[in-house]
Amino acid sequence: MSPQSAASKIAKPGRFGGEPEGVAGEVSYASVEVREAVERVQSGAWRIPDFQREFVWRPYQVMALADSLWRNYPVGSLLLWAPPLQAEDHPSAGFWIADGQQRATALCLLMGRRPHWWTLESWEAEIERKYQVFVDAERREKPFVLGAFLGNEDRPSARFIRLQDLLEPILQPRETAEKKCRLMAERLKAAGLCSSQPEESVASFLASVAAIVQRRISLTTVSHGREEVLEIFQRLNSRGMKFRHLLLRLLMKTAGWQPGALA
Repeated sequence: MSPQSAASKIAKPGRFGGEPEGVAGEVSYASVEVREAVERVQSGAWRIPDFQREFVWRPYQVMALADSLWRNYPVGSLLLWAPPLQAEDHPSAGFWIADGQQRATALCLLMGRRPHWWTLESWEAEIERKYQVFVDAERREKPFVLGAFLGNEDRPSARFIRLQDLLEPILQPRETAEKKCRLMAERLKAAGLCSSQPEESVASFLASVAAIVQRRISLTTVSHGREEVLEIFQRLNSRGMKFRHLLLRLLMKTAGWQPGALA
């Protein structure tokens, strides 16, 4: 049998390749920029289904997400559900966020954009009370700080820049964003801050933070039925999590790492 014939045989639907018999639903993969994801959450193009839990991330987790994006670390993916058109709870347009609502909400918090599913009153209260993230212009290694840790005398200081002020507007052209960062750097230097750094270096640092909006988030989109999506959600959040922990421990053991070596 030729290589082409073998490949063709394996690719046919069935036990050893393609979609198993009796399984409906498709899976597709893509990625979007952070600012695109935030826009879709704000507009209602992406919604949350009724089996999603409330937002439970703590402020330090939101701040850690900002730090990971700044360092260009992977931050996980979002699972979107495109329900069958005949589903009763299918919106006229858009997708449901089947997994990743915590991350999607946190992205909105970082940019000061209210998700479609939050009321204005509760959103403003949560933003002001717990989740505001600031950038310390004089710290390069760990530049992010929670507003709750800043005293009232620090908040108006030029040293601490509210992250959402640096990221807004998220649709601005790159040249406009760079100009904004240069102006901020100029004001910082005029205030006697960042004295050990050239103005161009300060502007470059601020631009690296503003580039958070251009990081890409992985998307997995499924079109299975509701019960199957519930099963997928449960596997990702229970058995799947345990499996990932087990896999990580196995990889660490294979590589010769000892417990505590990554602390």
